[in-house]
Amino acid sequence: MSLVESVKHPLADTLSVMLPASEDRLLLRACILPGESGRQACQSWIKRCNDPKSELGREFVKSFLPMLFFAVQTHGVELDNTLLTILRTANFREQLRTKTYTRICRDVFSTLLSNELPAIVVKGAALAESVYPHPALRHSHNIELLVQERHLDQVTRLLKPLRFTGSGGTNSHPELTHESGLPLVLHSNLFELPLCRSDLPDVWSRSQEMVLSKVSVHVLAPTDLILHTSAQAAYSSAGESYRWISDLCFTIAKYQKLDWGLLLDCAVKNHRALPLSVMLSYLVAEFEAGVPAEFLKRLSTRAFNGESIGWELALFRAHAAAHGSFKKLLRDTKSWRGRALIVRWMLLPSPKYILWIQQTRHLWLLPFYYPYRPVRYVVRQMWFFCRRQIRHLRGIPAEARSNTVSS
Repeated sequence: MSLVESVKHPLADTLSVMLPASEDRLLLRACILPGESGRQACQSWIKRCNDPKSELGREFVKSFLPMLFFAVQTHGVELDNTLLTILRTANFREQLRTKTYTRICRDVFSTLLSNELPAIVVKGAALAESVYPHPALRHSHNIELLVQERHLDQVTRLLKPLRFTGSGGTNSHPELTHESGLPLVLHSNLFELPLCRSDLPDVWSRSQEMVLSKVSVHVLAPTDLILHTSAQAAYSSAGESYRWISDLCFTIAKYQKLDWGLLLDCAVKNHRALPLSVMLSYLVAEFEAGVPAEFLKRLSTRAFNGESIGWELALFRAHAAAHGSFKKLLRDTKSWRGRALIVRWMLLPSPKYILWIQQTRHLWLLPFYYPYRPVRYVVRQMWFFCRRQIRHLRGIPAEARSNTVSS
Protein backbone atom coordinates (compact mmCIF):
# COMPACT_ATOMS: atom_id res chain seq x y z
CA MET A 1 0.00 0.00 0.00
CA SER A 2 1.36 3.42 -1.00
CA LEU A 3 1.68 6.28 1.39
CA VAL A 4 -1.02 8.21 -0.45
CA GLU A 5 -3.40 5.31 0.02
CA SER A 6 -2.43 4.83 3.67
CA VAL A 7 -3.41 8.40 4.55
CA LYS A 8 -6.42 8.62 2.24
CA HIS A 9 -9.14 10.73 3.84
CA PRO A 10 -12.32 8.73 4.62
CA LEU A 11 -14.35 11.28 2.63
CA ALA A 12 -12.18 11.16 -0.50
CA ASP A 13 -14.63 8.76 -2.18
CA THR A 14 -17.54 11.00 -1.24
CA LEU A 15 -16.01 13.96 -3.04
CA SER A 16 -15.88 11.97 -6.28
CA VAL A 17 -19.42 13.29 -6.80
CA MET A 18 -17.66 16.45 -8.09
CA LEU A 19 -15.91 14.47 -10.85
CA PRO A 20 -17.32 13.83 -14.34
CA ALA A 21 -19.06 10.64 -15.44
CA SER A 22 -17.17 8.15 -17.61
CA GLU A 23 -18.59 9.36 -20.96
CA ASP A 24 -17.69 12.97 -20.18
CA ARG A 25 -14.27 11.94 -18.87
CA LEU A 26 -13.45 10.35 -22.24
CA LEU A 27 -14.30 13.58 -24.08
CA LEU A 28 -12.11 15.56 -21.69
CA ARG A 29 -9.24 13.14 -22.20
CA ALA A 30 -9.62 13.55 -25.96
CA CYS A 31 -9.43 17.35 -25.60
CA ILE A 32 -6.58 17.52 -23.10
CA LEU A 33 -4.19 14.58 -23.35
CA PRO A 34 -1.08 15.08 -25.51
CA GLY A 35 0.61 12.64 -27.85
CA GLU A 36 -0.53 9.08 -28.44
CA SER A 37 -2.78 9.06 -25.38
CA GLY A 38 -4.71 12.01 -26.78
CA ARG A 39 -5.01 10.46 -30.23
CA GLN A 40 -6.38 7.21 -28.81
CA ALA A 41 -8.85 9.11 -26.62
CA CYS A 42 -10.08 11.05 -29.67
CA GLN A 43 -10.59 7.86 -31.65
CA SER A 44 -12.36 6.14 -28.75
CA TRP A 45 -14.76 9.04 -28.22
CA ILE A 46 -15.56 9.29 -31.94
CA LYS A 47 -16.33 5.56 -32.10
CA ARG A 48 -18.80 5.96 -29.23
CA CYS A 49 -20.45 8.94 -30.89
CA ASN A 50 -23.18 7.05 -32.75
CA ASP A 51 -25.44 10.08 -33.19
CA PRO A 52 -23.19 13.15 -33.69
CA LYS A 53 -25.97 15.74 -33.85
CA SER A 54 -27.58 14.50 -30.65
CA GLU A 55 -24.35 13.96 -28.71
CA LEU A 56 -22.72 17.22 -29.78
CA GLY A 57 -25.90 19.10 -28.95
CA ARG A 58 -25.47 18.43 -25.24
CA GLU A 59 -24.64 21.62 -23.35
CA PHE A 60 -21.57 20.10 -21.72
CA VAL A 61 -20.18 18.81 -25.03
CA LYS A 62 -20.90 22.04 -26.92
CA SER A 63 -18.56 24.03 -24.68
CA PHE A 64 -15.65 21.72 -25.59
CA LEU A 65 -16.20 21.45 -29.37
CA PRO A 66 -13.43 23.96 -30.31
CA MET A 67 -11.00 22.01 -28.11
CA LEU A 68 -12.08 18.74 -29.70
CA PHE A 69 -11.60 20.21 -33.18
CA PHE A 70 -8.12 21.41 -32.21
CA ALA A 71 -7.29 17.98 -30.78
CA VAL A 72 -8.38 15.96 -33.85
CA GLN A 73 -6.41 18.32 -36.08
CA THR A 74 -3.33 18.07 -33.87
CA HIS A 75 -3.49 14.26 -33.73
CA GLY A 76 -4.49 13.82 -37.39
CA VAL A 77 -7.66 11.90 -36.56
CA GLU A 78 -10.00 11.29 -39.48
CA LEU A 79 -13.66 12.31 -39.15
CA ASP A 80 -16.76 11.77 -41.22
CA ASN A 81 -18.16 14.81 -43.01
CA THR A 82 -21.06 15.34 -40.59
CA LEU A 83 -18.91 15.44 -37.49
CA LEU A 84 -16.22 17.50 -39.22
CA THR A 85 -18.77 20.11 -40.31
CA ILE A 86 -20.18 20.43 -36.80
CA LEU A 87 -16.73 20.88 -35.27
CA ARG A 88 -15.62 23.38 -37.90
CA THR A 89 -18.77 25.45 -37.42
CA ALA A 90 -18.39 25.47 -33.63
CA ASN A 91 -14.74 26.46 -33.93
CA PHE A 92 -15.52 29.27 -36.40
CA ARG A 93 -18.23 30.70 -34.14
CA GLU A 94 -15.93 30.66 -31.14
CA GLN A 95 -13.18 32.36 -33.14
CA LEU A 96 -15.57 35.19 -34.02
CA ARG A 97 -16.76 35.47 -30.43
CA THR A 98 -13.18 35.54 -29.16
CA LYS A 99 -12.39 38.54 -31.38
CA THR A 100 -15.27 40.50 -29.83
CA TYR A 101 -14.36 39.32 -26.33
CA THR A 102 -10.70 40.32 -26.82
CA ARG A 103 -11.69 43.78 -28.08
CA ILE A 104 -13.84 44.44 -24.99
CA CYS A 105 -11.07 43.14 -22.71
CA ARG A 106 -8.57 45.44 -24.42
CA ASP A 107 -10.81 48.46 -23.81
CA VAL A 108 -11.22 47.54 -20.13
CA PHE A 109 -7.55 46.77 -19.49
CA SER A 110 -6.37 49.90 -21.33
CA THR A 111 -8.71 52.10 -19.30
CA LEU A 112 -7.48 50.71 -16.00
CA LEU A 113 -3.85 50.96 -17.08
CA SER A 114 -4.14 54.57 -18.26
CA ASN A 115 -5.79 55.54 -14.96
CA GLU A 116 -3.15 53.65 -12.95
CA LEU A 117 -5.75 51.51 -11.20
CA PRO A 118 -4.27 48.16 -10.14
CA ALA A 119 -6.26 45.06 -11.04
CA ILE A 120 -5.53 41.36 -11.43
CA VAL A 121 -7.23 39.56 -14.31
CA VAL A 122 -8.61 36.22 -13.10
CA LYS A 123 -10.28 33.10 -14.48
CA GLY A 124 -11.06 32.76 -18.19
CA ALA A 125 -9.84 36.17 -19.34
CA ALA A 126 -6.38 35.32 -17.99
CA LEU A 127 -6.30 31.58 -18.64
CA ALA A 128 -7.31 31.73 -22.32
CA GLU A 129 -4.19 33.59 -23.41
CA SER A 130 -1.75 32.47 -20.74
CA VAL A 131 -2.05 28.66 -20.59
CA TYR A 132 -4.25 27.44 -23.48
CA PRO A 133 -2.76 26.70 -26.92
CA HIS A 134 -5.14 29.27 -28.43
CA PRO A 135 -7.47 31.80 -26.73
CA ALA A 136 -10.54 30.54 -28.61
CA LEU A 137 -10.16 27.13 -26.95
CA ARG A 138 -11.20 28.52 -23.58
CA HIS A 139 -14.74 29.88 -23.69
CA SER A 140 -15.13 32.73 -21.20
CA HIS A 141 -18.66 33.90 -20.48
CA ASN A 142 -17.54 36.99 -18.52
CA ILE A 143 -14.61 39.18 -17.50
CA GLU A 144 -13.49 38.95 -13.88
CA LEU A 145 -11.07 41.29 -12.12
CA LEU A 146 -9.59 41.33 -8.64
CA VAL A 147 -9.62 44.96 -7.48
CA GLN A 148 -8.70 46.46 -4.13
CA GLU A 149 -11.87 47.27 -2.19
CA ARG A 150 -11.12 50.96 -1.97
CA HIS A 151 -10.99 51.17 -5.79
CA LEU A 152 -14.26 49.35 -6.57
CA ASP A 153 -16.40 52.47 -6.96
CA GLN A 154 -13.77 54.24 -9.04
CA VAL A 155 -13.36 51.27 -11.38
CA THR A 156 -17.12 51.02 -11.79
CA ARG A 157 -17.34 54.69 -12.78
CA LEU A 158 -14.50 54.36 -15.29
CA LEU A 159 -16.07 51.37 -17.01
CA LYS A 160 -19.49 52.91 -17.58
CA PRO A 161 -18.29 55.11 -20.51
CA LEU A 162 -17.15 51.84 -22.15
CA ARG A 163 -20.86 50.94 -22.49
CA PHE A 164 -21.07 49.00 -19.25
CA THR A 165 -24.07 49.38 -16.96
CA GLY A 166 -24.58 48.19 -13.41
CA SER A 167 -26.46 44.91 -13.25
CA GLY A 168 -26.34 43.80 -9.62
CA GLY A 169 -23.92 41.96 -7.41
CA THR A 170 -22.96 43.12 -3.93
CA ASN A 171 -20.92 45.98 -2.52
CA SER A 172 -17.81 43.79 -2.43
CA HIS A 173 -18.58 42.05 -5.75
CA PRO A 174 -20.31 44.55 -8.09
CA GLU A 175 -21.42 43.27 -11.49
CA LEU A 176 -21.71 45.21 -14.73
CA THR A 177 -22.94 44.23 -18.19
CA HIS A 178 -21.61 45.40 -21.53
CA GLU A 179 -24.09 46.44 -24.20
CA SER A 180 -23.13 43.25 -26.06
CA GLY A 181 -24.42 41.24 -23.08
CA LEU A 182 -20.98 40.30 -21.75
CA PRO A 183 -20.91 40.43 -17.92
CA LEU A 184 -18.02 41.90 -15.94
CA VAL A 185 -17.52 41.06 -12.26
CA LEU A 186 -15.28 42.91 -9.82
CA HIS A 187 -13.95 41.02 -6.80
CA SER A 188 -12.36 42.45 -3.69
CA ASN A 189 -11.38 38.97 -2.49
CA LEU A 190 -10.32 35.86 -4.36
CA PHE A 191 -12.70 33.43 -2.69
CA GLU A 192 -16.44 33.38 -2.10
CA LEU A 193 -16.33 31.61 1.24
CA PRO A 194 -15.76 33.97 4.18
CA LEU A 195 -13.96 31.18 6.03
CA CYS A 196 -11.39 31.00 3.25
CA ARG A 197 -9.98 34.49 3.07
CA SER A 198 -6.88 34.90 0.98
CA ASP A 199 -3.98 36.97 2.22
CA LEU A 200 -4.50 39.72 -0.34
CA PRO A 201 -1.20 41.60 0.19
CA ASP A 202 0.68 38.37 -0.55
CA VAL A 203 -1.54 37.61 -3.55
CA TRP A 204 -0.89 41.07 -4.97
CA SER A 205 2.86 40.86 -4.32
CA ARG A 206 3.08 37.44 -6.05
CA SER A 207 1.04 38.52 -9.09
CA GLN A 208 2.86 38.52 -12.42
CA GLU A 209 2.83 40.97 -15.29
CA MET A 210 1.67 39.64 -18.64
CA VAL A 211 0.38 40.96 -21.95
CA LEU A 212 -3.29 40.07 -22.49
CA SER A 213 -5.37 41.46 -25.35
CA LYS A 214 -2.27 43.52 -26.30
CA VAL A 215 -2.29 45.30 -22.92
CA SER A 216 0.11 44.83 -20.02
CA VAL A 217 -1.86 43.52 -17.03
CA HIS A 218 -1.33 41.50 -13.87
CA VAL A 219 -2.41 37.88 -13.45
CA LEU A 220 -2.28 35.51 -10.49
CA ALA A 221 0.93 33.70 -9.68
CA PRO A 222 0.75 30.00 -10.71
CA THR A 223 0.22 28.78 -7.13
CA ASP A 224 -2.61 31.26 -6.52
CA LEU A 225 -4.04 30.41 -9.94
CA ILE A 226 -4.25 26.70 -9.11
CA LEU A 227 -5.71 27.36 -5.67
CA HIS A 228 -8.29 29.80 -7.04
CA THR A 229 -9.33 27.51 -9.91
CA SER A 230 -9.72 24.49 -7.65
CA ALA A 231 -11.63 26.54 -5.08
CA GLN A 232 -14.10 27.82 -7.66
CA ALA A 233 -14.71 24.24 -8.77
CA ALA A 234 -14.95 22.80 -5.25
CA TYR A 235 -17.25 25.36 -3.66
CA SER A 236 -19.39 26.73 -6.47
CA SER A 237 -21.69 25.49 -9.21
CA ALA A 238 -18.95 26.34 -11.71
CA GLY A 239 -17.42 22.96 -10.97
CA GLU A 240 -20.28 21.22 -12.74
CA SER A 241 -19.03 22.42 -16.14
CA TYR A 242 -15.72 20.59 -15.53
CA ARG A 243 -13.88 23.44 -17.22
CA TRP A 244 -11.63 23.41 -14.14
CA ILE A 245 -10.10 20.14 -15.39
CA SER A 246 -8.69 21.66 -18.56
CA ASP A 247 -7.80 24.87 -16.69
CA LEU A 248 -5.71 22.99 -14.13
CA CYS A 249 -4.16 20.57 -16.62
CA PHE A 250 -2.97 23.34 -18.94
CA THR A 251 -1.80 25.46 -16.00
CA ILE A 252 0.28 22.64 -14.52
CA ALA A 253 1.75 21.86 -17.96
CA LYS A 254 2.58 25.54 -18.52
CA TYR A 255 4.24 26.20 -15.15
CA GLN A 256 6.40 23.16 -14.55
CA LYS A 257 8.50 24.88 -11.87
CA LEU A 258 5.67 25.56 -9.46
CA ASP A 259 6.35 26.34 -5.83
CA TRP A 260 4.56 23.24 -4.55
CA GLY A 261 5.50 23.99 -0.96
CA LEU A 262 3.77 27.36 -1.15
CA LEU A 263 0.70 25.75 -2.71
CA LEU A 264 0.57 23.24 0.15
CA ASP A 265 0.80 25.96 2.81
CA CYS A 266 -1.91 28.08 1.13
CA ALA A 267 -4.23 25.09 0.71
CA VAL A 268 -3.95 24.16 4.38
CA LYS A 269 -4.33 27.75 5.53
CA ASN A 270 -7.54 28.16 3.51
CA HIS A 271 -9.07 24.75 4.45
CA ARG A 272 -8.67 23.38 0.93
CA ALA A 273 -6.30 20.48 1.40
CA LEU A 274 -8.98 17.78 1.07
CA PRO A 275 -10.72 18.90 -2.16
CA LEU A 276 -7.39 19.88 -3.73
CA SER A 277 -5.99 16.46 -2.89
CA VAL A 278 -8.96 14.74 -4.54
CA MET A 279 -8.80 16.96 -7.64
CA LEU A 280 -5.07 16.74 -8.25
CA SER A 281 -4.97 12.99 -7.62
CA TYR A 282 -7.75 12.64 -10.20
CA LEU A 283 -5.85 14.76 -12.74
CA VAL A 284 -2.73 12.63 -12.29
CA ALA A 285 -4.65 9.37 -12.69
CA GLU A 286 -6.84 10.37 -15.66
CA PHE A 287 -5.01 13.21 -17.44
CA GLU A 288 -1.31 12.56 -16.77
CA ALA A 289 -0.96 15.89 -14.92
CA GLY A 290 2.61 16.61 -13.85
CA VAL A 291 1.99 16.84 -10.10
CA PRO A 292 4.91 15.53 -8.01
CA ALA A 293 4.09 12.34 -6.11
CA GLU A 294 5.77 13.66 -2.98
CA PHE A 295 3.54 16.74 -3.01
CA LEU A 296 0.42 14.57 -3.29
CA LYS A 297 1.59 12.50 -0.33
CA ARG A 298 2.13 15.57 1.83
CA LEU A 299 -1.16 17.13 0.71
CA SER A 300 -3.08 13.93 1.46
CA THR A 301 -1.48 13.70 4.90
CA ARG A 302 -2.35 17.31 5.73
CA ALA A 303 -5.92 16.74 4.53
CA PHE A 304 -6.19 13.64 6.73
CA ASN A 305 -4.94 15.50 9.80
CA GLY A 306 -6.72 18.80 9.11
CA GLU A 307 -9.32 20.43 11.32
CA SER A 308 -12.98 19.56 10.87
CA ILE A 309 -13.99 22.76 9.08
CA GLY A 310 -11.95 21.62 6.07
CA TRP A 311 -13.95 18.45 5.41
CA GLU A 312 -17.21 20.14 6.44
CA LEU A 313 -16.76 22.73 3.70
CA ALA A 314 -15.91 19.93 1.27
CA LEU A 315 -19.09 18.08 2.25
CA PHE A 316 -21.09 21.26 1.72
CA ARG A 317 -19.99 21.32 -1.93
CA ALA A 318 -20.43 17.57 -2.37
CA HIS A 319 -23.97 17.83 -0.98
CA ALA A 320 -24.77 20.50 -3.57
CA ALA A 321 -23.26 18.39 -6.37
CA ALA A 322 -25.42 15.46 -5.22
CA HIS A 323 -28.50 17.72 -5.56
CA GLY A 324 -29.11 17.69 -1.84
CA SER A 325 -29.16 13.90 -1.48
CA PHE A 326 -27.67 12.64 1.78
CA LYS A 327 -28.45 9.10 0.62
CA LYS A 328 -26.18 9.50 -2.39
CA LEU A 329 -23.35 10.82 -0.22
CA LEU A 330 -23.68 7.89 2.15
CA ARG A 331 -23.94 5.42 -0.72
CA ASP A 332 -20.82 6.77 -2.46
CA THR A 333 -18.79 6.69 0.76
CA LYS A 334 -16.97 3.38 1.07
CA SER A 335 -15.69 3.56 4.65
CA TRP A 336 -17.76 3.47 7.84
CA ARG A 337 -15.65 6.26 9.24
CA GLY A 338 -16.55 8.42 6.27
CA ARG A 339 -20.25 7.69 6.76
CA ALA A 340 -19.91 8.54 10.44
CA LEU A 341 -18.40 11.89 9.48
CA ILE A 342 -21.34 12.60 7.16
CA VAL A 343 -23.84 11.80 9.90
CA ARG A 344 -21.87 13.95 12.33
CA TRP A 345 -21.90 16.81 9.80
CA MET A 346 -25.66 16.42 9.36
CA LEU A 347 -26.42 16.43 13.09
CA LEU A 348 -23.50 18.05 14.93
CA PRO A 349 -21.41 20.28 12.67
CA SER A 350 -18.75 22.49 14.20
CA PRO A 351 -19.77 25.90 15.59
CA LYS A 352 -17.55 27.59 13.01
CA TYR A 353 -19.44 25.88 10.19
CA ILE A 354 -22.83 26.70 11.72
CA LEU A 355 -21.94 30.38 12.07
CA TRP A 356 -20.83 30.46 8.43
CA ILE A 357 -23.74 28.56 6.91
CA GLN A 358 -26.29 30.62 8.84
CA GLN A 359 -24.44 33.87 8.07
CA THR A 360 -24.79 35.11 11.64
CA ARG A 361 -22.46 36.66 14.17
CA HIS A 362 -24.76 36.18 17.14
CA LEU A 363 -23.11 33.48 19.22
CA TRP A 364 -26.11 33.25 21.57
CA LEU A 365 -28.17 31.82 18.68
CA LEU A 366 -25.75 28.95 18.17
CA PRO A 367 -27.42 26.40 20.53
CA PHE A 368 -30.75 26.83 18.70
CA TYR A 369 -29.31 25.89 15.31
CA TYR A 370 -28.44 22.32 16.32
CA PRO A 371 -32.03 21.13 16.95
CA TYR A 372 -33.20 23.34 14.07
CA ARG A 373 -31.14 21.45 11.42
CA PRO A 374 -32.67 17.95 11.85
CA VAL A 375 -36.16 19.40 12.28
CA ARG A 376 -35.77 21.39 9.07
CA TYR A 377 -34.53 18.28 7.26
CA VAL A 378 -37.52 16.19 8.38
CA VAL A 379 -39.98 18.95 7.45
CA ARG A 380 -38.42 19.30 4.00
CA GLN A 381 -38.56 15.56 3.39
CA MET A 382 -42.23 15.51 4.38
CA TRP A 383 -42.92 18.44 2.07
CA PHE A 384 -41.19 16.72 -0.86
CA PHE A 385 -43.09 13.49 -0.15
CA CYS A 386 -46.46 15.29 -0.08
CA ARG A 387 -45.64 17.17 -3.27
CA ARG A 388 -44.75 13.93 -5.07
CA GLN A 389 -48.00 12.35 -3.91
CA ILE A 390 -50.04 15.35 -5.11
CA ARG A 391 -48.36 15.25 -8.51
CA HIS A 392 -48.96 11.52 -8.70
CA LEU A 393 -52.66 11.88 -7.89
CA ARG A 394 -53.06 14.68 -10.41
CA GLY A 395 -51.69 12.38 -13.09
CA ILE A 396 -54.22 9.62 -12.30
CA PRO A 397 -57.64 9.75 -14.04
CA ALA A 398 -60.56 10.74 -11.77
CA GLU A 399 -62.15 7.26 -11.67
CA ALA A 400 -58.89 5.51 -10.87
CA ARG A 401 -58.09 8.21 -8.28
CA SER A 402 -61.34 7.56 -6.39
CA ASN A 403 -60.63 3.83 -6.37
CA THR A 404 -57.14 4.55 -5.03
CA VAL A 405 -58.47 6.77 -2.25
CA SER A 406 -61.24 4.31 -1.26
CA SER A 407 -58.84 1.40 -1.14
